[in-house]
Amino acid sequence: MIKMIKRIAFLAVALVLSLAGYLAYYTYENKNTTIAELDTTVAVEGQDQDVRVELYSRVWHEKENNPVFVVGELVNKCINYKIANPEDDDVTIDFAIYRMEAETACYYIPGTRNYGKVTKLAVDYTEDCERISYSFIKAAKHGIEVKLLYHRDAVISSRKLYDHFQKYMDEACFFDETKKVSDFLEVRKAEWPLENMGSNQMHNKQLLISDYLDWDGKVYEDAVFTATSNVDAYNENTNLPISSKDWTHTGFTISNHEKIYLANVKYFDITFENYKNRFEFVDVVMAEHAKGDFDQGGLNYKDDKFECYFTPMPQTYTDLYDLENNPYAYYFERLKNAEGQIKCHMNMYHPGTSSMMKRLAETLVEAFSNNTTPGNEFGLKQALGLTADHEIYKMLLTIADEIGLEKMTHAKDTMMYFEETDEYITITGSTNLHMGEFAAKSNTIIVFKESGDNHEIYDHYLKAYHETTRNKGYGIGSNI
Repeated sequence: MIKMIKRIAFLAVALVLSLAGYLAYYTYENKNTTIAELDTTVAVEGQDQDVRVELYSRVWHEKENNPVFVVGELVNKCINYKIANPEDDDVTIDFAIYRMEAETACYYIPGTRNYGKVTKLAVDYTEDCERISYSFIKAAKHGIEVKLLYHRDAVISSRKLYDHFQKYMDEACFFDETKKVSDFLEVRKAEWPLENMGSNQMHNKQLLISDYLDWDGKVYEDAVFTATSNVDAYNENTNLPISSKDWTHTGFTISNHEKIYLANVKYFDITFENYKNRFEFVDVVMAEHAKGDFDQGGLNYKDDKFECYFTPMPQTYTDLYDLENNPYAYYFERLKNAEGQIKCHMNMYHPGTSSMMKRLAETLVEAFSNNTTPGNEFGLKQALGLTADHEIYKMLLTIADEIGLEKMTHAKDTMMYFEETDEYITITGSTNLHMGEFAAKSNTIIVFKESGDNHEIYDHYLKAYHETTRNKGYGIGSNI
């Protein structure tokens, strides 16, 4: 009982500090951070509330901007909602992550000196910092239904993360000592074999939250967070990702969009239920795709502002150049047929060298070779995949303003501009552009569609592209 009272007191103090620090959070000037500075609200037909989009990015050696921080903060915002609404029994958190480190923590309380940073923590929490893994446990102790699926520890052979969660399962909940953590938290480790990571990765980086109370007192529903970063290991002295994880990363949260949320929950549940067998996972996803889009009972979703896709995609073509299910194929074809100025910038960790990538490259070459409008731009930055002697690289070089090979980027972003229709298209998510990501793995892709003078999302991702300037100074592994 004493232990429970102490923890409740700690959480109450943390909540007060969070709300009191809100003003400082929005007036504090930090020129390196983009977290929560871009709060683009767009109206979607049929929605009772405006949809909120928040964007995150960080480049090499930035400390405040890693989207990993948002995982810990969003979970705590969900806890804030549950504390304020204890009678709401429908509060849920779903989290799928390829790789996760138990000791990675974040400073999530606005107004505090280190707010927004990620670090390594030797204990579960301090006054202003908390392990992300413990945030999920704490959510369960407050009666929030939590499902967590991961594929591997930060160290591939380790079982530390699974054991870390298991040791809390019998602990009592804060609100009722007869309830245990295990009544609200279910953790599964994907058993897809890691021997062939080109096809067998549970590669999602997907956090889904039913309700959260923001620091300004506003309540949001149906939150979908996706980023290019895993919950990797951090150095407690530098507050930076260790070794080769110190790259460009990007991410977003979409709130108050019920259909995108429900489509993501549906996909998460498929992955969660088929964690033992990737082939069964593929069969179920394909059966859902066969129904059509989300409004027809399937998975993929489209409206006038957003598109959402889930892999593996129906393999209508042997190279997955599918205009219905592959947004890259669809929008590259539009580039090929567009009149007026066109632009395309790709910030892509691993574009691959498959037949799919070759077909995409051929389409881009045709688009920019036939359209010679002044001001056209094409650029690519990648960490691995293409080499200077590869035929796809040589093809793209004929149209490129720049191609940066071996850049320190883990992004999966493509930005396109169509002068003819005054459209700004951004494709992002957890999906690299090599064939295995589309044909076999679990991934999500989001498309943001903007027009006219309002293209903050496009600008945000384009800025991250241009800031990806540093080359790798050391070796990295593939398919990360």
